[in-house]
Amino acid sequence: MSELLGKLTAELADKVGLIPDELISKINQNINPPETLTADNVHIRAMYIVSDQINSQGGCFPEDEYQNLTKLLIDSPVLIGHRKDTLPIARNFYAEKVVRDNINWVKAYFYWLKASDNDENLKNNIDAGIYKECSISFIFNFPECTICGADIRECRHRPFHQYDTPSGEKREAYFNYRGIEKVLETSLVYRGSVNDTSITKELSYFQPEEKTSNAKQALSRSSQFKRIWSLDNLSANQQYLVLPAYEALPMILTCKNGQNELCDINGIAISCKGLDAPLSKLPIPNGEFVFDCRLIGYRGKERQR
Repeated sequence: MSELLGKLTAELADKVGLIPDELISKINQNINPPETLTADNVHIRAMYIVSDQINSQGGCFPEDEYQNLTKLLIDSPVLIGHRKDTLPIARNFYAEKVVRDNINWVKAYFYWLKASDNDENLKNNIDAGIYKECSISFIFNFPECTICGADIRECRHRPFHQYDTPSGEKREAYFNYRGIEKVLETSLVYRGSVNDTSITKELSYFQPEEKTSNAKQALSRSSQFKRIWSLDNLSANQQYLVLPAYEALPMILTCKNGQNELCDINGIAISCKGLDAPLSKLPIPNGEFVFDCRLIGYRGKERQR
């Protein structure tokens, strides 16, 4: 790019490790550090920490406990292997209920300082899948038997055993964690008690049941774009996806079962005969997809405002 024939503005469509401003605000609000933190100070990752599947102990976190659990996770420390003889390596500052692969999960977000010891080692090991699983330590009041509803320590039912029910069917017993009082810590571990726990650098998650349409879901993602005027300020140590920032109308293209629908930024469908032919020729595979698009006007070979 030593010779330029014109000026180009660009937008960061997706930067690996990009930290949304909302998460930085949650750190400062929920943790209230002595000095206000910025995206330049911290690394942030998230852990899928518990699900509503039966764990290796025969216990289960039912979905109706998640609202309380997400609050209790805030300001809890992150340890290695549940070891309490060492100081925390990070801190949880926000948690939410999400759905992943049709399973309910609690997703906890944690941060650590870039200036801390081994900060890059921790980030690199997480992102490379070396540090992959996680676990939670907590206090709860009542292990509710799923067969009879009593305290499973006192009833005759045992986790993972089959029992007859009044309906005549056999059902495996397990217990629900009820009355969760406190989260002591979360840990990076070699194997989690809950199946398929994981740690991720995906810092935003769209929950379909909370969106009125796929178009609005894609527009939410579009709002994370950052307009830039020079590439000189981008760090040489980071990876970016940079797209030209055309003067254009933002559009959302929804494709489902071979049918294409174009909407404006308000989710209102747009019907234009001139667009039908090119839309029908797009090489889109079977399935359901949502595309963030820009509608650019041309007169001959000249791009219009």
